[in-house]
This record gives sequence, structure tokens and C-alpha cells, in this order.
Amino acid sequence: MDTKILHYAATSAQCRAARAFLKWTQEELAQRARVARKTVADFESGRRPIRRTRREITTAFEAAGMVFLTDPGEGVRREPPAAAPAGPKTRP
Repeated sequence: MDTKILHYAATSAQCRAARAFLKWTQEELAQRARVARKTVADFESGRRPIRRTRREITTAFEAAGMVFLTDPGEGVRREPPAAAPAGPKTRP
């Protein structure tokens, strides 16, 4: 079964899971997403913020390598950092 990846916005449960995975406080997420800490707390408790705010929160997590999954079920995972391209080998 293929895993579908969300490209629009995380759910409140995914927000809590991703924040816990990254060991971020609500304040740290708020700073990275450029939203108020109360906005993060409200979102995590089930209030639905405006679309732009959800996108800003999701973008902050994506910048840290988080991916939001929808199938099967709802979840999060962290992508490994992209490998640096191999440069030419030099001889001493």
C-alpha cells in the first residue's frame, strides 16, 4: 500500500506528534512558524486556525524535515537530511 504525503497542512494530532518528535516547546514552534504561542496551543487542542496559519505551522515542521502522512492512517515521520553531493576526488 502506498503512503500518501500531505502537502497542504498538518492536523492538530500531527502537530502535537511532530512537536514531540522534535522536542520543541509550543513557544519554539510559534517562533519558527511566526505565530502566537496561544495559536499553537489552540490548534493542538482542536481549534481550527485559518488556512494560512495551518500552512505556516506545517511549513515550520517541513523545514525541520517532518513529513505528514495520511495513508494508512494519520502520522508523521522525519526525512533523513539530503546527502551532500560527492565532489571530485583530489590527490594529495
